[in-house]
Amino acid sequence: MSDKVKKAEKVYKEWHQRDPRRVTRRKKSIPEVFYCVGTAKEILYKSNKWESKLRVMHDYIHTFDSSPNVYLESAMADSDSEVVAERLLGPDLDTIPLTQLGTTLELTIELESGEEHTLSLTGNPVLCATPDCKSVVILDRRGLIVVRGGKMVVESRGIVH
Repeated sequence: MSDKVKKAEKVYKEWHQRDPRRVTRRKKSIPEVFYCVGTAKEILYKSNKWESKLRVMHDYIHTFDSSPNVYLESAMADSDSEVVAERLLGPDLDTIPLTQLGTTLELTIELESGEEHTLSLTGNPVLCATPDCKSVVILDRRGLIVVRGGKMVVESRGIVH
């Protein structure tokens, strides 16, 4: 087992307060280019962290204080998005182990215009953390959404800052 996978398992144990039942491999092509569309203001998600019964989910709301950036892959980005982040998640794009934290309900973004926009997500998009705990990745059926930057980190108590 690689060091990256061990780190992802450690993040899972800290978040959920239990060992993962299994480690699965899913081949997901991660684009090299993402578009920065604004900053994250709030995320609503469901998680079974700290629950002994895996089917018991609780709703959580996290308001971001440090305004991390929100990046969308080109399939989801508006054609007016100008800021491009290349290699956002590092050089080994297709080998990043992600830790499942829960499912995402909504993500509120402040656009560069100052307008707030809420992405209502459907189909239980998976909420994940990268092994360095500095990015939240949402696996939406339309594409990847990455929240990264500011002072945001994933800790055992939740998404902070």
